Amino acid sequence: MNLLVRETNESTIRHFRVHQYMLYSELIKVSMQYLYNFGLKWDTDYYDFHNKPVTIHQDDSYKNISYYASDLLKIKLWPDDITDDYLLYTYIPRLVHESFFILGSKYYIPSLYISDEPIVLKAKSISIYSLFQPISIYFEDNRVTFMQDNYELRDFMQLLIMDWNEDNIKLIENSIKLHGPNRKSETELCKLFSSKLKCEADPVKIKAQINRLIFDNWTYELYETYYGLTPSIDMIMKIAFDRLIDGFQPKFANLKYKRLMFIEQLMKEFFKRISLAVAKVLLKGKTLRQLSFPINGFATHFHTNLHNQSFYDTVNGFSSILAHKATFRNPGASSKLPKSVADLHESHKYRICSNTIGNDRPGQMVSLVPDQKVDTRFGIFEKNHYKLKHFK
Repeated sequence: MNLLVRETNESTIRHFRVHQYMLYSELIKVSMQYLYNFGLKWDTDYYDFHNKPVTIHQDDSYKNISYYASDLLKIKLWPDDITDDYLLYTYIPRLVHESFFILGSKYYIPSLYISDEPIVLKAKSISIYSLFQPISIYFEDNRVTFMQDNYELRDFMQLLIMDWNEDNIKLIENSIKLHGPNRKSETELCKLFSSKLKCEADPVKIKAQINRLIFDNWTYELYETYYGLTPSIDMIMKIAFDRLIDGFQPKFANLKYKRLMFIEQLMKEFFKRISLAVAKVLLKGKTLRQLSFPINGFATHFHTNLHNQSFYDTVNGFSSILAHKATFRNPGASSKLPKSVADLHESHKYRICSNTIGNDRPGQMVSLVPDQKVDTRFGIFEKNHYKLKHFK
């Protein structure tokens, strides 16, 4: 096998993993900004994260028989005379030679994930992506999950469309059942949502709070880039129900409605801790002094939730074959991949090596063509700006 690297100026997939990995510090700053927006306090004279970059310290103290190649991330927001505690003190696996991790003296080449676009319509649900506070809508039991709470679909949509124009309201009402017995009044809705979201009992303030919770800086830019529209909860719902009215169901393997991901999966457990810190501490007016993220949190997440599902361990960290592996399976997903993932799709041309599609576990792993261009920030295969058909 020829292991020589073929140099090309067009290749972005070949460097995608390292480009994504380098977003670590930015995503941590996004997390800090998100906590700040909901009331995290610190000594701004001591630490100014707006102008001071997040520092990741190279750490080789684990170089022994069970060597972990890792870097130390520590964020301290208060001077020593107040507290010796760090808000965050954890180890991050180091990406060696832009290719692999060394964990417990073993070499792991992390796979790339072919994940869904931010708004996903399924047969019985809609998923709305957010780095910290996603929304799931379930039509079968008329339920919406948001901020670790369940709401009746009718209540949630009634609140959102309260200030929409009459034509748009009718479109929603014709799509789902918003009328019927026991319908809540505006006052009752505002009381319910303001209590759970910790804001004033006013529909404008409640919707503004929902927007703040969904759209951290990263999520806002992702939606703006993917759909070419100014993101808001109103716009998300209009896109989702626009597609629902049209009966929109793209093939699972259509890359036009997918994006490539690495860093967001690796940091997923960390983002969950940020979400919990906002919901359980800051929104309740409590003081946050430390994030409950363990020192070995990233490595534990890797081994527990990612490795043996779609990651390779290998002694040859420079293998270009392994380096370009990607999976259609989302870690932790309970449902089986649809049969359509074994089929070739026109969007695969020049992107996925066709002889890696069909095997005993179709779609579990495919090989990406290294010379293809892809947006290295959000992994978007092609621009997919959305134009509303039914809503104004």
